[in-house]
Amino acid sequence: MKLLVLPRYDRSGASSRQRLLQFVPDLARLGWEITVRPLHRPAYLAALYAGRRRSPLAVAADYARRLGVLRDAGRHDLIWVERELLPWLPWGLERRCTPRRPLVVDYDDAVFHRYDHHGLAIVRRLLGDKIDRVMRQASLVVAGNDYLAERARSVGAGRIAVVPTVIDPALYPAPGPGAPAARPFVIGWIGTPATVGYLRMVGPALATLAAESPVRLVTIGASIDLPGVPGEARPGRNRPRPPSLPAATSASCRCPMARGSAASAATSWFSTWLRACRWWRRRSAPIEGSSTPG
Repeated sequence: MKLLVLPRYDRSGASSRQRLLQFVPDLARLGWEITVRPLHRPAYLAALYAGRRRSPLAVAADYARRLGVLRDAGRHDLIWVERELLPWLPWGLERRCTPRRPLVVDYDDAVFHRYDHHGLAIVRRLLGDKIDRVMRQASLVVAGNDYLAERARSVGAGRIAVVPTVIDPALYPAPGPGAPAARPFVIGWIGTPATVGYLRMVGPALATLAAESPVRLVTIGASIDLPGVPGEARPGRNRPRPPSLPAATSASCRCPMARGSAASAATSWFSTWLRACRWWRRRSAPIEGSSTPG
């Protein structure tokens, strides 16, 4: 089967990498013929993270390229979309461009609130229910947590799967039995300049912990200075293996978000998508003449 993957960014974008692209190699080994077409080129994300203005001409070119991809999408059996096909465009326009193929839409954040909680009334009116409509049309909504899944249920999404954002434990090997713990204790954080500011919410708690025992905060992909918290910033890497961390941080791989490898998750999704394809074909059969399902 042919799978078209439509992330927002390439591997330099954390959400695109962790929610979609890390599964591509394992899905290919399962037999999928995969085409990946990000919406934005790397220069867009580089400008975003650096706080620079994105070129309107470059953004327009990105959208034109996405429209070209959608025109040719009919040769694929399944389309896997990160959030939405055409961000910031009204649903009426996006619906006309949506290929008549089963769609899997993935959400790792409450992106609908960018629209329905926007400060401008015109944005709330034009886009406030857009993501709800995308969810309703999708053959499968993949939600990163229960809050997102509940939103999908409340707007009438047909099929919903809760899949937390995961890491591959093979990339973070745990120390062997009896191995001494590293000192100081290392707390690892991976993110972007757009999200590192949220660490300030837990800054006082980290400072209290640091005052009681040796602690070091290692941030990957962005830097931040938290009062009372010794820290170290490391660059992110656009590669399969992440930057190495001291052995003490490997304990984080035992949390629920890290259960199972990317390969096992891909195997589960493979079966789920096959069921979604069959469901979509049954659903779409009575409306064969319409331009889009749902």
